[in-house]
Amino acid sequence: MIRIVTHFPKLSYCSSIGKETAKRCIVRLLMEIVIPVEKGNAAASDGSMQKVFDDFVADSTPEAAYFFLREGKRAALFVFEEKNPKNLVAHNERLFVALDAEIHIQPVLSHQELNQQF
Repeated sequence: MIRIVTHFPKLSYCSSIGKETAKRCIVRLLMEIVIPVEKGNAAASDGSMQKVFDDFVADSTPEAAYFFLREGKRAALFVFEEKNPKNLVAHNERLFVALDAEIHIQPVLSHQELNQQF
């Protein structure tokens, strides 16, 4: 089963919480992926898991990347900034195809960004 839960803000949302740069919105995102056990075992054994993570990190340049277990399954959490929501399709498809991953994406704010809103 492939499932994605994405809450990507509209461009108007960016003007209130994101950074405007060259008329482009930059939003910090938290992406959590969960990998089914069988697909994860196969991907870990054949080296494709490392490659997909290396490619994702190279493309998205996350400020944080953590790997852990979620309900007995391999999981990862990335925090990165995205200028173009269309790039999420490429990120997601790579993870879907290679890892059959369940993906959750949520915009997030730093403490400093939150304070600027008050």
